[in-house]
Amino acid sequence: SWVVEQARQNPGSMETCRYFDDFQEAGEATLMPSGVYDLEELKKWGQARGWCPYYLTRQALNHANILVFNYQYMLDPKVAKMVSKELESESIVVFDEAHNIDSVCLEALSVTINERGLEQATRSLGRLSSEVSRIKASDNQRLQQEYQN
Repeated sequence: SWVVEQARQNPGSMETCRYFDDFQEAGEATLMPSGVYDLEELKKWGQARGWCPYYLTRQALNHANILVFNYQYMLDPKVAKMVSKELESESIVVFDEAHNIDSVCLEALSVTINERGLEQATRSLGRLSSEVSRIKASDNQRLQQEYQN
């Protein structure tokens, strides 16, 4: 990143996270021993080495054969995007508590709209429509002037 690059070029000019720095220097090149890890074990393993637990966990995802997730992590678009990027194509994902997944999907994809929200949206659309009309008229007028010149 730009901050890391600036800190390398001008030591002391930027404050960086030593846990991330240490992880980048050694962590990415170091393979974890085979085994079953939960977040607490990953955290302890990283702390013993002075590594960032967030990036260590992301690296561990790259090497996992089986992941057990609470399904809510995979249904949250922000988390799912990050996690799915890190997974290998052969990974197996097991959803913990999956018997509730249908109601959670419905809830995640549902929207509650009240009358006040609809009124505000209608006013906003009216303002947007007026602005689009104004810009079209202005652009049309400029085009006409250019063609006449």
